[in-house]
Amino acid sequence: MSDTTSFRNELYYIVHLDNIPSIIQHGILCHADAEKYDHETVALEQVQERREKKSVPQGLTLHKYVNLYFNPRNPMMYLRRTQFNELCVLGVDASVITTPGVVVSDMNASKDLCKFMTWEDAMASLDFEAIYAKYWNHPEDEELSKQHKGIVCAEVLVPASVSYAHIIKAFTANSLVAARLQSLGFNKTICIEPNMFFR
Repeated sequence: MSDTTSFRNELYYIVHLDNIPSIIQHGILCHADAEKYDHETVALEQVQERREKKSVPQGLTLHKYVNLYFNPRNPMMYLRRTQFNELCVLGVDASVITTPGVVVSDMNASKDLCKFMTWEDAMASLDFEAIYAKYWNHPEDEELSKQHKGIVCAEVLVPASVSYAHIIKAFTANSLVAARLQSLGFNKTICIEPNMFFR
């Protein structure tokens, strides 16, 4: 995955393999609706506490959106890198942006300094070179590192759910995970991308 200054025309969702059968049946559900079903979360508890309380201006609380990333090789994935045999990344067609009420955040949506915008405004103002950067640490500048870490986690927020039809592929860390994903009924393209999982 190389750096680029342009949007890749694909969005990403990090998920535990145990949730795949539910996603095939119901689509990717927002946090609030996913709570109605047995599921394995990959989210950090302290981050979810912030997201539960935060709302998009003139919109919904963060827990009522599906959060898709521009770049799945991000700080959240780094924190879950030891779980690579339990995770996959779903590649979502960017046409999901036509869903009414979609909002884009210029960094991790739970951050205090995060800005929310329309898709059109986001395409004109987001720094995709920073978002798709392979590294976000800047040893010479701790504050820049902190800021860049948030930017790599910029999100596309889709109200309520993303249908299984919008999912076009999946990524796994190795062939064993790919085989398990297939055994769970996932019937779309599977790409093996160990680098995405920090392998």
